[in-house]
Amino acid sequence: WTSTTTTRGRRKGRAPPAWSRSWSDLPVEIAGEILGRVPSFADRARFSSACRQWRLAAAELHGGVLPPPLPWLVSCYKGAFDSLPYGDRHYLALDSPACLACDGGWLLFDRRAAAAVAGGGGGGYLLKKPISKAAMELPGSLSGPPAATAEMKICKLVVMSRDLVAAIVSTSGGGGGRAVALCRPGTSPSWSAHHPPGGADHQLGDLRDIAVHGGKLYALHGHGNLCSYDLIAGDGEPKVSSCVHHIAGDALPPNKLPEEHDAGHHLVPSATGGELLLVRHLYSRFLGRHFTVFVADVGGARWSEAAASSLRDQLIFVGTGCSRALTASHYGGVGAMRGNRVFYTNDVEGYSSTHSYLVYDMIMRSNGPVFPIYDDDYLHEGKRRYRYEDTRYRSWFFPSSV
Repeated sequence: WTSTTTTRGRRKGRAPPAWSRSWSDLPVEIAGEILGRVPSFADRARFSSACRQWRLAAAELHGGVLPPPLPWLVSCYKGAFDSLPYGDRHYLALDSPACLACDGGWLLFDRRAAAAVAGGGGGGYLLKKPISKAAMELPGSLSGPPAATAEMKICKLVVMSRDLVAAIVSTSGGGGGRAVALCRPGTSPSWSAHHPPGGADHQLGDLRDIAVHGGKLYALHGHGNLCSYDLIAGDGEPKVSSCVHHIAGDALPPNKLPEEHDAGHHLVPSATGGELLLVRHLYSRFLGRHFTVFVADVGGARWSEAAASSLRDQLIFVGTGCSRALTASHYGGVGAMRGNRVFYTNDVEGYSSTHSYLVYDMIMRSNGPVFPIYDDDYLHEGKRRYRYEDTRYRSWFFPSSV
């Protein structure tokens, strides 16, 4: 008689017990449950790099099944990025230390100065994803007479598609001011600027922000004035077919206290995409910073203050370069990721604070840190350097691997 058991008492020919199976056999459904509870982009990348099976599982789940990862804060100093929710620091190779973060994982680099130094002239802008290395060329001038393109600067940029980019541009020539500009990446020789009708009207002369909502490009002007642009994006250069002035006049309620002043206005599509939000950032010398969120009532031509119940499942990130809302319940309340909160960059005080960005609790009406910044020598050097530079280079960045 010959025994059919191994030295460990397991009979030959039987499947190994569950505890001895390889982690590479993890079913896709369970992998999705794990990735759905991992809000960090870097941790998701580590999951994908563990083995071939996990990488295939992550690729199968990518694109709509998983909630988007939480954003990073980009300062563009030595390519340093701080990620939510715990402040892990990442370094990426950047084409230039001066960049503007855009939604969708894009960074905008101004290459005109480098081209001028090299004596080549021209130059332009480079739109690039630092993780996937995807890139698009953008023009560096506006269409029209040279005086109208003097000292052109992109203040805000929205990538509507691979074939259409919209931006807020400012110029010092031709009377100055800000305008909405359009271009086709890689093909447009220059930006086409579009001023709202009645641009001389003070209500539409102060362009604050732009956002895409419901397939339309919306522009926010002073006093809460809201316009939408219908775009023509055929085979030729992109054009504006019409501009509709939806909300006019002094549409926002006045500040409650005389010492309050506006520190910023941001257009943000809601996390569900069904509403267009306006986030007003107010600063009081005695009460500090606080935020109020309004919902666009286009049919009623007014802004309505959002109720706390409508924001209980929203995380709202606002900044000069990029603003976006995420669904709080997707992240399980990890860290500071709870609803009714506005996350903002601490750039008004010249980076003298001990925290790199803050969160405002809409229920408690209080400000607090998300997490402390790193306390190392080069960061102190970065504080000194960026104290006097354009604060728009400090913004939210939503990483993407595609």
